[in-house]
Amino acid sequence: MSGKNKNNKHSSELTAKSIFDQFAKNKSAALVAAVATLGMFNAHAEGPAVSELNAKVEGVGGFIDGEGTGIGAVSVAVPVVHSFGAQIDGMGGTTDGDSLVGYGAHLFWRNPEKGLLGGTVARSGRSGSFVNRYGAEGEYYLDQWTLGATGGTQTGFLGGTWYGSLVVKYYISDNLMIDVSGQGFSDSRVGQIGLEWQPQTMIEGLIFFAVGGAGSDDLDYGMVGVKWYFGGNDKTLKLRHREDDPINSLIGAASGLNNAIVQEEASRKAAGTTAAAVLRQVSS
Repeated sequence: MSGKNKNNKHSSELTAKSIFDQFAKNKSAALVAAVATLGMFNAHAEGPAVSELNAKVEGVGGFIDGEGTGIGAVSVAVPVVHSFGAQIDGMGGTTDGDSLVGYGAHLFWRNPEKGLLGGTVARSGRSGSFVNRYGAEGEYYLDQWTLGATGGTQTGFLGGTWYGSLVVKYYISDNLMIDVSGQGFSDSRVGQIGLEWQPQTMIEGLIFFAVGGAGSDDLDYGMVGVKWYFGGNDKTLKLRHREDDPINSLIGAASGLNNAIVQEEASRKAAGTTAAAVLRQVSS
């Protein structure tokens, strides 16, 4: 128990300010900023990076590894200049009685007709065991298709390593999307399929979605949820994805990170039990 408290204390010492300080020093983030700046001069967007100040709230429920899970999230996106935007994300929830918490930020260049390039920073975890991520994100728009990728460095409870993801989205119609994605870090791998639908109702910006996936260490999960956009005017699902806020990746990463944290905590507990047994034998 004392070891866990020590880890929790160490995790809490990394403040939001220090996270953003590290992000500013991260080489991959600097590279993304340079590429995005060049893109601003070489691509003439027909629309701004963010159509206007907008927000999104999400609620999702289901299971992770057979345990009941509920998560809520919020994102707020703002235009910075015509071709640049920024977004902040937050997440909170519970699985198997343990808390899931996360927050992060994006700074990005976007041409709604072509794609997006940006830098990201995020911190998320389970019951005081946190992981920090500093990296880049990109999207390429091709009619009804969107190709996306993220990548960068990861620090914190699970140690220093890399992380990355790839996603392919297809809009069956402008208000119905299916996506297939894969993500990973260190030795962890997760595959996922998702569906998102914006019905034509009197409630503007209301969207329903479902995801399911499986991965390393017998991970499996399934969730259904609802999103509600505020601002950005009345538009199709596809345009919301390309003109308003980038994806809140905290929810997407929660299942894989939760599983890895549980495995690491179990490994450390087993190692501590073994060490204690050895010490008892030596003492006797």
